Amino acid sequence: MAIITLNNNSLSGITALPAGVGGKVLQVQQNTFTTKFTQTINGNSPTTLNNGSSDIGVTITPSSTSNKILVSFNLGRITSHNTGSGWGLAFGIQRNGSLISQAVNTDGGNTPSYTWFAGTEEIVYDTEGASFQFLDSPSSTSALTYTLKTISHSTSNYIITINGWWNTPTGTNQGYQAGTITMVQAMEIA
Repeated sequence: MAIITLNNNSLSGITALPAGVGGKVLQVQQNTFTTKFTQTINGNSPTTLNNGSSDIGVTITPSSTSNKILVSFNLGRITSHNTGSGWGLAFGIQRNGSLISQAVNTDGGNTPSYTWFAGTEEIVYDTEGASFQFLDSPSSTSALTYTLKTISHSTSNYIITINGWWNTPTGTNQGYQAGTITMVQAMEIA
């Protein structure tokens, strides 16, 4: 391995990285949702995920138009079901109520354009958590609210459950009935 000389400077003499290298986290905003909630959704009308009192999301105000926002959604548990079977559920990241075009599928045609898909087959056991990150370039210094739009697998009404088992838990020793939390973070990156 070759030895590299730093123009006769010691490492303590370097005060900054070259332009274009690295980045700094300037601020972090987080919302945590700790209770189970349900929502009725339909494939005919995509809906913003809401726990009954607020949208599931986070707001951040960038300090410069050149900064980026790293947004993270961590849904502890998702169940999408009708009366007897589990089904799939698509999610899309929204900025101020509109899907971010760079964060959705671009196949076009008959393909619904979303960010990720969570599938369930059996409402009792087969539920899952989902996490997704996206680095947004909003070019804004206004307040930005990041939320999730969701759509059920078909045009019928389906009840989704977030942060918990679809039914009433019967015992704290039943891991498959566990409750979870949902966290949403937004980080401003210089």
